[in-house]
Amino acid sequence: MALPSKGRRAPMPLRDIEGRLGAWMTDLELISEMTMAAPCGVVKPLPSALHAIAQWTIDRYRIVLEGDEVEGYVATSPELPEAVGQGQTAMRAAVDLRWQLEERAFAILNANRVPPEPLQDVEARRGENRIKLAA
Repeated sequence: MALPSKGRRAPMPLRDIEGRLGAWMTDLELISEMTMAAPCGVVKPLPSALHAIAQWTIDRYRIVLEGDEVEGYVATSPELPEAVGQGQTAMRAAVDLRWQLEERAFAILNANRVPPEPLQDVEARRGENRIKLAA
């Protein structure tokens, strides 16, 4: 993205066929990605706040349990499929997965990114759109 330079006159065309905006590219300043990533006046939340946001987010994530009491359980989440929890009981696998989901969501937030939206929110929004279209 680029913006016109401050304090400069309007750009002049390089050739007559370019018209009034012909030379606009030569007078633009590029905004670096770093400037876009950290706008002035925005303060990054404290790690404790990021953990709270991560916890709030993953509390709405789905857990899929597979296995049995003999071989143990494996827990996964469709929102963050790279996180896998394991345990001898279904509860242990779910707790292990929740811990991994929170750590992953925290890492995403700490990198100034947005973790995946919970599927239940996506589905609820789709349902609202269907109701509006039907009415």
